[in-house]
Amino acid sequence: MSYSPNNLNLFIAAFSGALSGMGVSNRYLISTTRSDYDGLAQVAGAWAKSFDTAWGITTPTTMDLEATQEMSESVWQNRSPLYTTQNETPSTWTAECEAIIAAIRAAGDYLTSQGITPPTPGDSFVPMCRVQQDGETLQNIPSGVRTVIDWDSTAIDTDHMGGPTEITIKTAGVYAVSGQASYNMTEDPGTREISISINGSNTKIVKSSQATDGDSDLTLATDVGLVNLSVDDIVQLFALQISTGATATPFAGASLNVWKVGPFIDS
Repeated sequence: MSYSPNNLNLFIAAFSGALSGMGVSNRYLISTTRSDYDGLAQVAGAWAKSFDTAWGITTPTTMDLEATQEMSESVWQNRSPLYTTQNETPSTWTAECEAIIAAIRAAGDYLTSQGITPPTPGDSFVPMCRVQQDGETLQNIPSGVRTVIDWDSTAIDTDHMGGPTEITIKTAGVYAVSGQASYNMTEDPGTREISISINGSNTKIVKSSQATDGDSDLTLATDVGLVNLSVDDIVQLFALQISTGATATPFAGASLNVWKVGPFIDS
């Protein structure tokens, strides 16, 4: 059965550390037959799966990754695990992994108290997310009520940010933010607006358009440019229409996009 890591860099750090500890520490490897090491790889894989699961979706810093590899190797140094079903089961190692993670996070707390912020991995990891509504199931927007757009799919999500009505930031930084929504204008003429909100505050009313009888479908697009976002900040797209009744929107779809373009800037 395949395994999809919460964080690939962390999984690799735990795997390579465990494999190094159990396979090489104070030993001279002689065999050049790859299959002789299959058991080690299986147990190291179980360890890495357990570690990755216990860590969760929080993005690790470079300190977290280095500590994960070094401490995983130290745990397994001079230990020769038997290649048993129990040892190849990730839950066998949960308690040890959770203890190491507690130590790593305590180290992170100390660095934070000293005003030291370890960097996150470089260009190999760019937090970005695009949630969308494909337009197949139309959402009713009551007249005069500013309504959050519901999302029925996630097109891109590298940092586990997408939710049913929102994007939740997991890695602090400067982000580019944009959104769009399409309205059916022919049935209920009137005002149409969309806005992007951060943490419930209407940071920007992007565009307002007045519809008249006979107008065709209208797509409104907007962006808030670059914005400094912290962990757990919530980004949402809202729709507003003022007409004679509820209007199904988006008619041809909607989307909300965020992507990190730089580090968090302290004010």
